[in-house]
Amino acid sequence: MFEDESTYDDEFLGMNGRAILQPLPSNISVAFPSTVDSSGLELPSFDEGEGIESLSFFLGDLVDFGSSVNDLIYDFTKDLVGTDGEDEDFSLGLDLLTGEAFNLTVDMRKGSNVATEPEWAHGVAMNVNEATTLKFNLSRLPVLTQSDILDTNTILADYRIDELEREKALDILTRSNITEAEKLVDYLEDGVIFDVELPSLNETLLEEEGITLEFRRAWHNRLWLPQLPAGQISLEYDFRIIDDIPQYEFDLFFGQWKPVREQISIVINGLQGRDMDLVINGLDVNRPNDVSANAVFFTQDDLIVPRFNVIMTYDFGSNLDSVYATFIDRIEQTRVEALFIDVAQSMDFSATIGDIFNITMNVPEEFRT
Repeated sequence: MFEDESTYDDEFLGMNGRAILQPLPSNISVAFPSTVDSSGLELPSFDEGEGIESLSFFLGDLVDFGSSVNDLIYDFTKDLVGTDGEDEDFSLGLDLLTGEAFNLTVDMRKGSNVATEPEWAHGVAMNVNEATTLKFNLSRLPVLTQSDILDTNTILADYRIDELEREKALDILTRSNITEAEKLVDYLEDGVIFDVELPSLNETLLEEEGITLEFRRAWHNRLWLPQLPAGQISLEYDFRIIDDIPQYEFDLFFGQWKPVREQISIVINGLQGRDMDLVINGLDVNRPNDVSANAVFFTQDDLIVPRFNVIMTYDFGSNLDSVYATFIDRIEQTRVEALFIDVAQSMDFSATIGDIFNITMNVPEEFRT
């Protein structure tokens, strides 16, 4: 059980929830960002004439290791994946090894302002709440009055600037000599400035004039995967910025999995203004199979008509009845929906949807029927 009993004025902080593994696997490995050197600790050697020196280096490494773990756990429980950091890339992984089948149930939340709880299902469900907050450097905003500060706090209490608040917000920012006042007000209509929108704003100029943008994220995740296999299980999520384009990658491997149910789903709502719903029907519940899948998603927003891209490779160990996928981009106001019937056991799949519509599917010859 994860429980953060600290009291935060910031509703995006704090992580609470439960993760139940029954029975407990013999080995558990969790990978997430840290400053701990992956090469580990070097034990001192006392037979090379440098025993005391080696011991001092070892103790120093041990102290650094403990400090890093302490900082890591603090960041994990307080603010995992929720604010901008020095590194744009992020990776989160889970590796399990067990001698018998087990059940995994997770109900975890970060922050306290995700209004709608995700629904329980066989698979993964996550609801995300994102916002952009404004930090004011009053030393660079001499014209900003106490009354203006109170009005601004009231307007941004829900992080949004709606139509009724627009005129007052624009007046305050304009009188404060904010060059991009109108653009900033427009972007905060929905309460969040997404990665794809940031290049349109001059963040350096805003900071020079006294305003710093801070991206915040809270989430609520539920996962139910009964009868996971005895053997190797690997789950990994990667977020990377490649050529200024955010890319999301999911990777999983279940060794010799015999699922309880024929249907599994992955539902993620609100991540970077996008919703994803993936439902797979027809899993083999009669015999165990190795199951692997890798998927990369990204949107090319720098084009006149944005292009949504997905690249996927999978092997489910048996043919599937159907795969249904829905992708909603609330920034570009687009919806992509696809239904595939009688899906082959293994396939390399790629699709580009936007001003062009291009789908490529390659099924290994031994799985073609």
